[in-house]
Amino acid sequence: MIITDLQMPFLDGEELIEIIRKKNEFNKTPIIIASGASNKIHESQAERDPYLFLIKKPFGKDQFLKEIKKVIKTNLL
Repeated sequence: MIITDLQMPFLDGEELIEIIRKKNEFNKTPIIIASGASNKIHESQAERDPYLFLIKKPFGKDQFLKEIKKVIKTNLL
């Protein structure tokens, strides 16, 4: 499981996801995108990729743990 943000200083989340998905050994790795900048495009991308999950900032510890548990349950990590 990879947890990332969309906005990072040297590589944005979309570029990171693209790099990860190009590698066969990681193309089914669950990715949680934590961001306050997510929009309809990212939501659409998450709908097409069953291993991509969005969590919108701000979020609390309980909400974050709930999302992680959902990913684990969905993907049987």
